[in-house]
Parts: sequence; structure tokens; C-alpha cells
Amino acid sequence: MKDTPDLEIFLKIINQPLWDWAIIPGRDVRIDCPNQDAARDFVRNWYESIKIFTFNFDCDRALVRYPNCQVPFELAFRVLDEEARRDKRRSIHLGLMITPQTPNLTRFQTNIPGVGETIFPDFLQFLAEETRKGRFWVVSEFPSDRVLFLTDNTDPNWVKIPTHQIVGMDRMNSWRDSMDDYDRLQHLLVTDGVAPQFVNKGYRLDDSFCQFQATHYLIDGIFGTRCRACVSEGRELLRLPPDVK
Repeated sequence: MKDTPDLEIFLKIINQPLWDWAIIPGRDVRIDCPNQDAARDFVRNWYESIKIFTFNFDCDRALVRYPNCQVPFELAFRVLDEEARRDKRRSIHLGLMITPQTPNLTRFQTNIPGVGETIFPDFLQFLAEETRKGRFWVVSEFPSDRVLFLTDNTDPNWVKIPTHQIVGMDRMNSWRDSMDDYDRLQHLLVTDGVAPQFVNKGYRLDDSFCQFQATHYLIDGIFGTRCRACVSEGRELLRLPPDVK
């Protein structure tokens, strides 16, 4: 077990081919390993890094999984006293911010008005306030479209599957009949950092075809990469799924 976490190497490990990870904000971090031996060694050797990584995303639990596993390795990092929890998080974030190898783990730049440069806990607080106002946000990798996390105020009648199952999902297929729209969105984000009131067409998970309106913002540095955050502003069903008459 590593007593002094090397978060730069840790991030390289979980971003290797055949590895994957996802975050359910406020709930857990999920890390998928190539096989059972890799998962067991990962838990044994990187426990402290997993703990810091988990706390950094305001979660209390990490699930380390592997293909076809029935019971994942569950690492619970619970601090019962809320004040102690806040102190623990503060010390972890401070430690991450002063670690020269991982400047992008905690500080990143958004083009969202009133947010600007921020750290992940503050960004989560912003999203929590937006959720209270009834606004629905999704953060995806850019220019790919893998969902990293989303606010938990989705309309289940619209989304069709539980929110936590969307995290980690590649939605690029939803643009298959509207790649011109996606190319236009990429151009706006790269040149302007924001695509206000952007209207596009695309597929939902049930293969119904819809028109969406949202404002998209470019984020630089979150998870050490580029992402786009979008806040929904409206939607319209244009065509039912093929199996619905």
C-alpha cells in the first residue's frame, strides 16, 4: 500500500486502455479494471490514492470492478462527524493543489459566467444550486461525448433509464443523423468557449428523435482534459421510436 500517493501515476493507471472510471457525485467513484488480479493489486497498492481521489469528488465510497464480477471491491471512506469531514476534505484539496505533478486535478477553467476558474467541490456546489433552481446540467468529454456526470434532477419519463447508468455512457451515436450540428457545436466551443441557446437534433436512448436547446460551455482542465458542460433550455419530441406506432 502506498503511504504517499503519487496521483500523477494513479491517473495514468486508471486512464490506460481496458481501464475505465466514472463518478456519481455525492455517492461513489467506480473504477473498472481489466481483470480480477489487476483489481486486487490496484486496491492493495493504491488504497490511499483511491481514498484521496474519492474524497476529491465529494464521495464516500469507491467501487473497484472487473469484467463479469458479481461483487466489486467496496472501499468505504466515511467520516461521521460533518465538521471533521469538511476538515478532511479541505486538507485533501490543499494537498492536491500544492502537488506540482497534478495541477489540473483540482483547478480548472470554465467559461461559465460567475464560475470562471474553480475546483471540483466548488463546481459541485454551483451545480447543486443550479439543481435547486430546476436547471439540468450534463458534463461530457470533449470532443468525444462520454458522460462524466450530470445533475440528479432528470425527468425519468424523458431520460428512460436511471441517472447513474448514464455516467460513463458514450452518446456520440445520438448525433448520427446530425453530425453537422455537432461539428458546428465543436467549432463554436473551440473559437468562442460558449455556444449560447444552441439548437440541435438528436436521438434519445430509446431511439426517439428530438430537438434540443441548451447552452454549452467549454471547460479546460477538469479531470486533466477538456469537457463541455451544457444546461438544458428546452426539448421537443419530433419522432417516436421505431417500435412505437
